Amino acid sequence: MSCEKAGVDCGVHGTSPAAFLCGHLLDGEQKGFHLGQDPQAPDALCPSAWCSACKVVVDREGGWTDAAFGLADAQLVCAWCYEDIRARHWIQDDEAWRDLITVSSSYLQEQQQSFMEDFRVAAHSRWHLGPGPGLLTLGDEGQAQVEARVSFAGSFSERSNTWMWAWANSSYEESEKSAARSMRELGVRAGFMKLACAHWPGTLDDGGQMTAIMARELGAIGVYRTLDSSPIVFMTIASAKWLEA
Repeated sequence: MSCEKAGVDCGVHGTSPAAFLCGHLLDGEQKGFHLGQDPQAPDALCPSAWCSACKVVVDREGGWTDAAFGLADAQLVCAWCYEDIRARHWIQDDEAWRDLITVSSSYLQEQQQSFMEDFRVAAHSRWHLGPGPGLLTLGDEGQAQVEARVSFAGSFSERSNTWMWAWANSSYEESEKSAARSMRELGVRAGFMKLACAHWPGTLDDGGQMTAIMARELGAIGVYRTLDSSPIVFMTIASAKWLEA
């Protein structure tokens, strides 16, 4: 079950969307956090999850047999508790994570300088999404001057200080957010929580780092972030061109 499909009254966070976790995850730390996937809700914010001990049993049993369910002792938790529990139990290679951020930031720094200079990005006072899906136009006083083909990376909410990957945002067109799913796939393969999970507490800098990683993976020529919107939207730039006057 995903956190979009049920509600629970939490003594800490009040009424909230809910998700199922194995009972072993409700206390302690570093027990491992393994994400399930519901075919009916593949982009769920809070997919069901279980600890490493449960994963061993599920793998041995070849699926969720009665024995596996009995061991798991599934518990319903609110979405906010889910994120706190996930942070306590997720195990990853932090050195590899820092290396990925470093190489991605270096890649983007070089690409972004050329993009900003070639298309005078800082000089444009207006931005607009459109005229079609996956297009960003930059210009002044209603005059579009630059058109860029983009993929949404995600958005950062200054109100809740949270990041959400674009692939989990139902307000985006599929063509605009599908590229972001490669970040989830990378996160699952490498075990990086901030890539594998749709939504988590973070900072504006986190948004920049996630977009840099996506830019490098996609070979983007740069990135763009909205400055006067709520939430702040981050996107990668696949290509750009000057428009004829």
